[in-house]
Amino acid sequence: DVAETLIFNLARGSSLHGLCSIPPTRVHERDDICIEIVRPLINSTRDEIEEYRAEKEIPYVNDSTNSDIDYARNRIRHNILPELEKINPGVIKNISRCTEMLRADDAYFAGESLYVACKAYDNGDYNVNILKQQPYSVRSRTIARIIYEESGVQPEKRHIDTVCYLIDAG
Repeated sequence: DVAETLIFNLARGSSLHGLCSIPPTRVHERDDICIEIVRPLINSTRDEIEEYRAEKEIPYVNDSTNSDIDYARNRIRHNILPELEKINPGVIKNISRCTEMLRADDAYFAGESLYVACKAYDNGDYNVNILKQQPYSVRSRTIARIIYEESGVQPEKRHIDTVCYLIDAG
């Protein structure tokens, strides 16, 4: 799932956050309710899970849509990943390791953007000069955070880039 999601998001042109794929744990907050989703097998390969299932004689049901390559994720699973495995048989584990490193980088930039957003906030307004001094990686995340906090809407890259342009233009 991690490899499929990374490749799918890469094809969509996702940012670093999207390339982090599916994390082992994720916290969802909704209507003052905080839910932690834990995926203990997310870094296990399909072969490892199927081997364990067979060894323990655990029954399973195979969803017939899993083989339908009309779905993008299934095309990735049945066509792209096998080709990548021909190039490097360890590709699934390598992609999983890569997403762990990407998540660490994403968390760092998220922390930097929070710091800059707090530092830039002054008497109900944001100090554009502080944002202007930041590298794009921090500035764009800070702007996305501010837009989300102020509106509840997750902005698209084009909106963030428009705000960056306006900041640069003065």
